[in-house]
Amino acid sequence: MTLEKPDSSTAIYDQFTQLTQHSEELLSDGLSVKDSSKQCSELIKRLECMLNTMNKLDLYSDNEHLDDISTKDLRMLKVYAYLGLLLTSATLDNRLDCLERAIFYMRRYLVILKTFDIFNDPDTEALLVDCPTGKGSMQQLPKDLAETMKERERRVKRFKDQSMLKSRLEKANIGDPTRYSEEDVREIYLDELRLYGLRVLEEIALAIQEYDLLKSRQRMTDDADGVDGVSTPQRPCPFKLFVIPHEEEKKKVFGLGYPSVPTQSIEDWLQRRDLTQHTAAGAASNSVVAEFSPRGSRKTVTFDEELASSSSSDSGDDTSLRRQREWDDYKDSHPRGWGNTHNKG
Repeated sequence: MTLEKPDSSTAIYDQFTQLTQHSEELLSDGLSVKDSSKQCSELIKRLECMLNTMNKLDLYSDNEHLDDISTKDLRMLKVYAYLGLLLTSATLDNRLDCLERAIFYMRRYLVILKTFDIFNDPDTEALLVDCPTGKGSMQQLPKDLAETMKERERRVKRFKDQSMLKSRLEKANIGDPTRYSEEDVREIYLDELRLYGLRVLEEIALAIQEYDLLKSRQRMTDDADGVDGVSTPQRPCPFKLFVIPHEEEKKKVFGLGYPSVPTQSIEDWLQRRDLTQHTAAGAASNSVVAEFSPRGSRKTVTFDEELASSSSSDSGDDTSLRRQREWDDYKDSHPRGWGNTHNKG
């Protein structure tokens, strides 16, 4: 270890103390939106510059234990939390880039706390998965009632821990650290790291969800623009006009040709068929024109036969006229649709 490192570390800690006050003011929404965005952008640049200097000094190592880190260096771990929270709350132009950087810093903060066994929540495992597309890094929804109850218990526990840490830090009142011993000050700084760990755990889940939504929207926009970058709007498919033939369908059911209303009985149809066949046969046998037979002789009809045929045809006409009148009387007394409709009407 060189002799220049303690002096550089002390200078960085003094700079960190100044930036901590500005970060707390911006995170508490004490300024207007315009001033907050401008100062937030400048503060992020200064914090990133200070973080680069800290990385060059190699203040933290995975081979070290928590007791090997000095109290001041331990407090400066909040730089990652400040950068992540400021980037998520900043209203800058490139929102997708801000969220990507914020997720990186917040994950780095949770990893450091887990490495030194300062803060380790069961829900951090799913959030620390480094997925380039953002898919699969979001918390999965509970599948059953047991998982829902466990998730609720974890949320309640985090809320209680956050309230306890806030009340403990308010009682500590770090304005005059000389009143406390080195161990007390170190424990206060550890409580600050745990409190910001709970806050980062909530913000990183929301940031990952927003990042996934913006990424999918950008992907859909790129696919819609096409290869040349020119949007090719698709013409909507024209609708085919159609008319519901309500009246026509109604006529088929209740109008003419309804099959459930009989026009005649089976006996009437058989009698009419027999009468038609008998009349046709009698007309053929009583014809006054002789039938031509190539091999037979000519057959003539006598006057008596013709008279008998005419009398039979008259009697047939009377019978047909009587049956037609009876049928008309039946239709007058039994209109269409009068009988059982078999649940069709």
